[in-house]
Amino acid sequence: MQDKIILILIFMASIELVFGQVFGHRDGWVEPLAIYCTVLVIINVRSGLDWKRERMFEALSKKVAATNLRYVVRGGQQLQVQDSDIVVATWFPSTRIWPRPSLATASS
Repeated sequence: MQDKIILILIFMASIELVFGQVFGHRDGWVEPLAIYCTVLVIINVRSGLDWKRERMFEALSKKVAATNLRYVVRGGQQLQVQDSDIVVATWFPSTRIWPRPSLATASS
């Protein structure tokens, strides 16, 4: 319940309900009840949409994990594996030339 508008609606409905009962209005409970019902509907719809988005995100994450393959060298053979199957001793074939540190000596 971090939405300030929802909190304000609940607070105002509660105040209206109390004042309606204190000052003897016969139908003072109808409008607060309508506000409470509206807030319940909004909260339930929002929760359902959040749940649906979470399930869609999990399905997308699984799909990305399944299609995220790397080429590695194991036992002298190049294999295609998922990121979760990569271990410390895995060699990645590379076409890049990696810079290597060199020792420069000066001659006199």
